Amino acid sequence: ENAQVGILLAYTLRDFFDVTDEAVTVGLEKAKHPGRLEYQGRYLFDGAHNIGGAKALREYLDEFVAQPLTMIFGAMKDKEVSEIAEILFPKAANIILTQPDNSRALSAGEIEVAAIGLIDPERCFLTENVSEALSKANEIATDDSIILITGSLYLVGEAKRILRSQI
Repeated sequence: ENAQVGILLAYTLRDFFDVTDEAVTVGLEKAKHPGRLEYQGRYLFDGAHNIGGAKALREYLDEFVAQPLTMIFGAMKDKEVSEIAEILFPKAANIILTQPDNSRALSAGEIEVAAIGLIDPERCFLTENVSEALSKANEIATDDSIILITGSLYLVGEAKRILRSQI
């Protein structure tokens, strides 16, 4: 959808600027959106911190991801956690709730309360921090599964920093 908006905008700007089809193609090929449908090995990062982002991620998962998902989820206090959980949690084989290192972050326990009835307790794990969540995910995820890190761009950024430091 973002690419479509960009293309339409580029075509509209042709009334004022020399925007070639080649320039639009190059722009789309070089465009990056860190933390949005970003793969690194078996990890999939997507901030999905609001209902619209969660719906877009869910549509992507439904269409393109057949492997089992182990989901690491963290969120900020001002987000619609129940609604986001209702959209995303059914896709996960396992859910790991965690708290990014941010004063606005919900604790794993607060997320669990907000998502009451949406989580099977036998496949839900609470962790105190992102490092612990990553360790738990790697422990429980099957070899063919994807580890999805979602719910907050702060969570995504922190997880990416931790994983980079392990290389």
